[in-house]
Amino acid sequence: MNSADMAAWQQLQALLGPGSHRLRPVLRHFGSPQNVWRQGADIDFLTGEERRRLANLRQNFVPFTDLPKNCGMVAFGTPGYPAALDDLANPPALLYFQGDLSLLQRPVTAVVGSRRIDGYGRQVCGHYAAALAQAGRVVLSGTALGADSCAHRAALAAGGKTVAVLPGGFFHPAPVRSAALLRDIAAAGGLILSEYRLDCPVQKAGYYQRNRLLAALGRQLFIPQCGAAGGAQMTADYALKLGRPVYAAAGDIFSEHAQGLTALLQKGARATASPADMGLAPAVPSAAPPPPGSEPDSPLWPLFAGGRALLLEEVLAAGGMPPGAAMQALSRLELEGLLLRRSDGRYAKTKK
Repeated sequence: MNSADMAAWQQLQALLGPGSHRLRPVLRHFGSPQNVWRQGADIDFLTGEERRRLANLRQNFVPFTDLPKNCGMVAFGTPGYPAALDDLANPPALLYFQGDLSLLQRPVTAVVGSRRIDGYGRQVCGHYAAALAQAGRVVLSGTALGADSCAHRAALAAGGKTVAVLPGGFFHPAPVRSAALLRDIAAAGGLILSEYRLDCPVQKAGYYQRNRLLAALGRQLFIPQCGAAGGAQMTADYALKLGRPVYAAAGDIFSEHAQGLTALLQKGARATASPADMGLAPAVPSAAPPPPGSEPDSPLWPLFAGGRALLLEEVLAAGGMPPGAAMQALSRLELEGLLLRRSDGRYAKTKK
């Protein structure tokens, strides 16, 4: 896509706004994004609000065509645009991406859930995400705290591929601490997606719009734990409307999340107590944590002796392992609570 085409699509996206149901009608009427901006175009087809936006954009719009070399952009109806999004009545005009876009051509399962996931929910989420990854399925989620980040981390630790869908532009990860997770996803050959310009700050509506993308891109949806209301319930609503199977993990009826499970089942979700319910083999556990007082059996562990704190690039350079294997080993140490990633991006031993 050349810079002129990129600018025209960005203008069209700005004209209609994320989640608009007007994308297909406008493209059918004008034929292409470029035709919307030509002088003398039949703008009477546009709504009053769209005409006001058009006038403002013609005066003030500045395209963002100088993408970083590791990022790309794909437009609706062009090669590479995810076919699953055609099922939406309001598909995005544009997607910005970093990583392997072809992952979306493989079997994809979305995993979403509560930000306040408890220990049981985290265990369930990690087990199912690992089973999905080991079965060759791509794990899709939204990088939020709780279930989302747990699913991404478990997929990485199992040697699988994971896709993150953001509620804003790449330059504004949300939550801020997810920046480290996003770097790990990219380094492991995953994919990061957003329908927002790279410099677009996160707004509340971005979370709602992201939910429809998660529901559409995943050919099935798994929810380990959630409340009776919130983003996971909204994503389930979208998925069921699109005809995607929704699976909800069985849980404790006395848990604060019990109402969430009940709501999902009443909507038509399927209860699951084993990955086999989703056609998966149980996850093969990684090596058991070392007994108290012993050292982890990981080739990376000695790198952190003496309180050393290392950047990801330093770990990959000094680990003596292929990058993919090193990422798996690093994720396992993090999931087992032996390493943490600090706010400066460096990995260090936890204080235990």
